[in-house]
Amino acid sequence: MRLSGGLMLAPLSATWQCTHLCMRCTLGGSQLLKSLWKPFDIGFQDIEGVLQSQQKLVDYEIRLASEAAAFEQRRKENMFREQGVRHQEFELQQWDRSKMWIQKLEQRAKCMYLYN
Repeated sequence: MRLSGGLMLAPLSATWQCTHLCMRCTLGGSQLLKSLWKPFDIGFQDIEGVLQSQQKLVDYEIRLASEAAAFEQRRKENMFREQGVRHQEFELQQWDRSKMWIQKLEQRAKCMYLYN
C-alpha cells in the first residue's frame, strides 16, 4: 500500500488485525452496556417531552370534539322534545275538536229524533 508521500507500508499483520477487531468489539460492547445501563427516560427525555405535549394536544382536541358532540346531541334532543310537545298539543286540540264534533252530531241527532 502506498501513501501520498510515496512511502510503502507493509501489509498489516494478522495479529494486529485481530487485536484491532477485538478492541472494536470491546469498545462496542462497553458502549452497548453503557446505553443499556442508562435509564430510558434520560436517554429519550426529549422524545418523551415531545410525545407528552402531543398527547396533551390530542387529549384536548378529543375533549373539545366530545363536548361539541354532546352539545349537538342535547340540541337535537331539545328539538325533538319541542316537536313532541307541539305534536302532543296538536293531538289534544284534534281530540277536543273531534269531541266537540261528536257532541254536535249527537245534539243534531237528538233534535232530529225529537222532531220526527
